[in-house]
Amino acid sequence: MSEPSHPHRSHTCGELRPEHIGQRVKLSGWAYRVRDQKHNVFIDLRDHYGVTQLTFDDSQPELIARAREVRPESVLRVVGNVVAREKPNPKLETGEVELRVERLEVESPCETLPIQVQIPKGESDRADEEGRLRWRFLDLRRERLHRNIVLRDQVVRHMRDHMHAEGFVEFQTPILTNSSPEGARDYLVPSRLHPGQFYALPQAPQQWKQMLMASGFDKYFQIAPCFRDEDARADRAPGEFYQLDMEMAYVTQEDVFGVIERMYAALPEKVQVPGASPKRVQQFPFPRIPYWDAIDRFGTDKPELRFGLELCDVSDLFASSSFALFSDAIGLGGRVKALRIPGGAREGKGAVRRLEKHVKDLGYGGLPHLIYGDDEVGGSIAKQTTPEERAGIRERLQCASGDLVVFGCGSRAAAAKVLGEVRLEVARQRSRGLSVREVGEVFAKTRQPTLRAAIDAGGYVKAFRISRLALAGRDWRSILGEEAVRAGEDGTAVLVSAWEKKGPTEGPLREALHPKVLKTFEKLVGCAEGDVVAIAAGTSEGSSRALSELRSRACQALDLPDPDVLAFCFIVDYPFYELDEEGQLAFSHNPFSMPQGGLEALETQDPLDVLAWQYDICCNGVELSSGAIRNHRPEIMYRAFEKVGYTREQVDTEFGMMIKAFKHGAPPHGGMAPGVDRTVMLLLDEPNIREVVAFPKNQRCQDLLAGAPGYVYDRQLRELGLRIDLSAHGTRCPHCGTEAPPREHVDAHGYRRVGCDRCIPGASEA
Repeated sequence: MSEPSHPHRSHTCGELRPEHIGQRVKLSGWAYRVRDQKHNVFIDLRDHYGVTQLTFDDSQPELIARAREVRPESVLRVVGNVVAREKPNPKLETGEVELRVERLEVESPCETLPIQVQIPKGESDRADEEGRLRWRFLDLRRERLHRNIVLRDQVVRHMRDHMHAEGFVEFQTPILTNSSPEGARDYLVPSRLHPGQFYALPQAPQQWKQMLMASGFDKYFQIAPCFRDEDARADRAPGEFYQLDMEMAYVTQEDVFGVIERMYAALPEKVQVPGASPKRVQQFPFPRIPYWDAIDRFGTDKPELRFGLELCDVSDLFASSSFALFSDAIGLGGRVKALRIPGGAREGKGAVRRLEKHVKDLGYGGLPHLIYGDDEVGGSIAKQTTPEERAGIRERLQCASGDLVVFGCGSRAAAAKVLGEVRLEVARQRSRGLSVREVGEVFAKTRQPTLRAAIDAGGYVKAFRISRLALAGRDWRSILGEEAVRAGEDGTAVLVSAWEKKGPTEGPLREALHPKVLKTFEKLVGCAEGDVVAIAAGTSEGSSRALSELRSRACQALDLPDPDVLAFCFIVDYPFYELDEEGQLAFSHNPFSMPQGGLEALETQDPLDVLAWQYDICCNGVELSSGAIRNHRPEIMYRAFEKVGYTREQVDTEFGMMIKAFKHGAPPHGGMAPGVDRTVMLLLDEPNIREVVAFPKNQRCQDLLAGAPGYVYDRQLRELGLRIDLSAHGTRCPHCGTEAPPREHVDAHGYRRVGCDRCIPGASEA
């Protein structure tokens, strides 16, 4: 049988199937796992598309000896015959076949790995985040991260296809542009040709896309890089990020909403995570919620709508109260808000203490609360309130025995904000464990017949738990089903059980779990007394689908955030102005938006009452984008900026390009810019934005792989007319952090660095 002609491969590592049995093929890829079993060596060969098992045996002594020397992550090229596997692996798409190797070449050997690519079962990842970022090209070989980057491409492709289908034209706006005040610090680029002058990297293409509208284009978009010198957060990449930037001419707010909600509504169908339960949109069209309505109901302008627990204004019940904390707040024009947490008191004093600690960690003074029993009322303010006030709260909030009611007071926004934080924390505590986990290793030797058959056929066992459901006074069996193994039509087996101190209650799960692996299962799933655990075995898709149905049923019955739901909403009617920390009038959101009512509103209304044509789109409590109908009339813009202290000359200087364009005929226009990184993060349930970016920066905005930012050659600084200001480093060395006055050092090649004499030895002082 002749050898395939292609120099590297005839097939990919994810391509071989039973129909290829008997064929001679050539594969190339990375040695993923190497297993030496005395008379045989097995190597899992991995590429971008999948994994194929290679086999070597004693019949070829020289070949098997070379296979034993292969180091993990070396790049191999092999030729061999496709044969059927004696024991198929249902977890692999190529699991019914293997390649009996006849020729092995090590194309590129791998040195000792600084971080693990394949983490052995039962072991934790020993690489910290700094190590992962320093060796990111190895980190990207890991299955989950590799999958995330591929799915990111699918999200971007869907965005681009959708915008083209809606009639938008894609543009590329300048990267080297001018500095303008847009909220964050600019990244500045010195000009060699114009000494003393600087470009700025765009924080967003805001002004450029408005220029395109003034240029006669009707619908613009781009997948735009944005650069902001701001601190990192879990949902914000430091330094740079990407957004779907779009703008439309002759539109209303609703026209913009229609384009964006159609794109997001189609996203779950277009982009599906392999093996995971599919996402679904909670409501379409997306709800439109006025800003103050969101604050009053949810305590935030980024509401999490997958569960209830809405705030209630109870100011009238305490208007003449002897409890000074509440009555004083009302007397100063503030509010008293309440949040009922059903069954919160039954979760024990520890749950209340955790909520109190949470709000104190956020900088609040405490958490006034009442605990309702059948007849008695307790809690931190039970003695400071009257029976009539406590009865009024019970009636207004429809409190039942075991309910916890927490309060916030202060200004309209402040009273609601603290309860908004409590609301989210309650949901976080109650939904711990809802994430589905793969637990197949625990059930590898189970003898429970229904589970055994499902595992042998599909290869996967997955689980989730509902925290303390068995202690919550609810009939959990009516929600999740009886303690029995149920087999679905697709062969998926489902099992539900409560958890006691010593493990699962008597029943099928105790039968299925060998005592030796009980602790392992508890650690993987996080089981504790009073939890209810659900398990599904079968194919990856089948087990995920079965648990998704159970989990959705439980979330609906228990008012928990369903991890499979995307609850989008638009926040509208933002205040145009607000008071800053010094009590001065400032723009609240976007200075370039059109005030509702135009020039007349600016002239006749209290500035704090003026609303703007500004809006956000949020999903599951995460802001995805801001947008606005723009202010395209210079006279209105001058007046809007005059309110916050700008003169016409200042507006002309800082926003001259836009003013010039708007004085020569500009259409009404509006748009928004959903974040690409946050959208992918939300779709994949990733807790940190660095898990969906190929080469991210760390928390200090450093690229540890490339070594950026870094020092440059002395001649480069001279060309730009720049010199390093040592006073910016203070008295600490920027390298070692010790109290040693830093100095400029230039090496023999003219490479200029800043540091102390100890950490940069051998360099001469500049």
